[in-house]
Amino acid sequence: MIQERRTLGQTVVFDDIPSERIEQRVSPLSGYRSKRHIYNAAYPRTLDGSTTIYPKRSIPHPNESKAEKGTRISSELDEIVSARVKAGDKESMEVNGERIYCVIERLVHEKARGDGLTLILCHSNGFVKETWDATLEELIKQPGHPIDEIYLFECVNHGQSFLLNASKLGLVFDWSDFSRDILTFLTYYLPQTFTSEDLPTKLPLQHTRTGPWKNFENTRKITPIGHSLGGTSLALAYAEAPKLFGPEGSLILIDPIIRIPEHPLEFKAGAQLKTGLKTQIPAQLALKRRDRWATKEEAFKTMTKSALFSQFDKRALQAYVEYGTMEDEDGNVTLVTDKLQEAAVFADDLAFFEGSSAIAELSTKIKVLVVLASKPGPITAANDVNMMKLAAALRQSGSAIGAGEPLEDGAYDPFPNHPYTGKLRPHYPLSPKSIVPDSITKPDYAKDGTLNFIKSTYGLAKGLATIKRLSPEEIDTMRRVCRLGRYILDKTAQQIKPGVTSDALDKYMHKLAIENGSYPSPLNYHGFPKSVCISVNEVICHGIPDKRKFKEGDIVNLDISVYKDGFHTDLNATYPVGSVDDASKKLIEVTRRSLDNAIKICKPGTPFRNIGSQIQPTCDKEGFSVVKTYTGHGVGREFHQAPTILHHENMRSKGEMKPGQIFTIEPMVNASKSYHVDHWNDNWTAVTRDGVRSAQFEETILITEDGCEVLTAADDYVPPAEHVKIPTIKSDQDVISIQDI
Repeated sequence: MIQERRTLGQTVVFDDIPSERIEQRVSPLSGYRSKRHIYNAAYPRTLDGSTTIYPKRSIPHPNESKAEKGTRISSELDEIVSARVKAGDKESMEVNGERIYCVIERLVHEKARGDGLTLILCHSNGFVKETWDATLEELIKQPGHPIDEIYLFECVNHGQSFLLNASKLGLVFDWSDFSRDILTFLTYYLPQTFTSEDLPTKLPLQHTRTGPWKNFENTRKITPIGHSLGGTSLALAYAEAPKLFGPEGSLILIDPIIRIPEHPLEFKAGAQLKTGLKTQIPAQLALKRRDRWATKEEAFKTMTKSALFSQFDKRALQAYVEYGTMEDEDGNVTLVTDKLQEAAVFADDLAFFEGSSAIAELSTKIKVLVVLASKPGPITAANDVNMMKLAAALRQSGSAIGAGEPLEDGAYDPFPNHPYTGKLRPHYPLSPKSIVPDSITKPDYAKDGTLNFIKSTYGLAKGLATIKRLSPEEIDTMRRVCRLGRYILDKTAQQIKPGVTSDALDKYMHKLAIENGSYPSPLNYHGFPKSVCISVNEVICHGIPDKRKFKEGDIVNLDISVYKDGFHTDLNATYPVGSVDDASKKLIEVTRRSLDNAIKICKPGTPFRNIGSQIQPTCDKEGFSVVKTYTGHGVGREFHQAPTILHHENMRSKGEMKPGQIFTIEPMVNASKSYHVDHWNDNWTAVTRDGVRSAQFEETILITEDGCEVLTAADDYVPPAEHVKIPTIKSDQDVISIQDI
């Protein structure tokens, strides 16, 4: 779900700048001259509270206890959250706030001829413009277009800009204002043509333009590069006024902060802050970070030991300490950018969503390169997932971002920097979502991927863990739906052979479900893009069907679920593709046997925790492991409901089996001692951490008065115990078939 972005407000233009002094420095780049400049930031700011009387810095008492620190941080966070929620998403744009200023640094090549590139670089939240120095050192060494000049932007509440504006800044920050500051520079202060001459410290107006941003243009060869906050803000600015960025049409984004809203209500300023979720977390981390040291040397030494800063190129970290810290009035060293301002930036939850809209728009018009860390740390990992979730959404609509090397038949790997654990690679672009006719009854999430939280959540909130017991009429309906599910699984499995793609199987299964009046349950469930989960080799579960062709020796799991007459069914099985090795045969056999061993004990009075006690020993004995991350579950009117079925030995599963209960048992078994799970950046595909193969089988089980019935059993299924029954309805009874692939 990619939301529309707001239009960026215009600016009032001033031709004067107060007598402010800024400290200059020696150029960090050989062959380039350096000079720092001031210009008027966009005015007025978008939201109330952006400029007010700035609160004093939060300086902890030297003997502050852990509890006192927690109280102080909580109070600071409450103040920031309250200010942001109060501002909401209503644009004030009233000319009553303080005027504030931006500092930029211009680096000009001493031998520039005017036909080279102009780079614009925008920093990440909490950092300063000078942290680009090491990147630029490497960049100017590379062959290619000559770089005539470089502009290092600094956000109004960071670095030297913060020092100019500190007394005027409030605790409300709108990312779109950083975008407006960039557009203000390009529109009014950037010379129309390149000049090798130095510009005045206080930049003069170069133009007297009027009208919307989109009407203005530049003829310069501009390449914008942005990291995190800077990347998303550049994307918003570029989408608003693409002609201002010159005719080249390119944008480089490094770890831009992107989120796809799961529900329309999320696309509203303050919505996440009010719930206390997601955006409060980075704001809180910003407030918790250390910001006082005895010396710069101590600051550098301490940072090199942190999880985040230890990943930095040492030159970048040295620049951050040199220019991002300063001596305070007590002779200690503190951060130049106040932590309260850093937290205020993270509190703008609306910007995360608007960035997805801007990038989606730009990716169809210009070259967008997204650079992500190949081994993301704890801070950037979440950003990578959301960025790739965006990329997947864009590719489904035919857009492209940072595609990897070509694969077979013109496909490509959408996540070229991902640290894959095995040999399998996703093959994009994905085909469009399949269409479901209006005549088919659909579950609540079919339209926008959003589930009715009260109905669909099981075991995650108080009062929602009741295990349903179905009436005889409901059981009859479930039995019919489960037999249809079994037919669709068996018929789809018959199409598995070398050269067939999982995408072709998805389309086949979808058509079979529709022809029989049912809805494929996975489709749009929490946004899942396909009608069936297909997991190959090291993929444990939730594999997204794509353009990769099955190869001789693969193993393939088909996870089929359909919704009809108000009820869902759920079942899956793992199949060989042609001839497979003995190890794969053994993995498939043991996984099936572990499921049957669990089914053996299903009858009234059996504790649910005993299921794992049957499955895990069966697998352990063979040198395999049972995945703990994913579980079985109740199924019926909801796709997933109570109880939660753990497949490993445990004492946590509560309750016992009673007549009328229906649930799935679906062990996932890895071909090694490691049960650990990793995920691809599509936000769905779960894989084995060590790259070994994984197999899975699933049945839907009904507890009867004296045993159980395997509602999804194959027609030739042999019950593992006398009290285990199978339906008398054949799976192909009263169904409509379709032509094979």
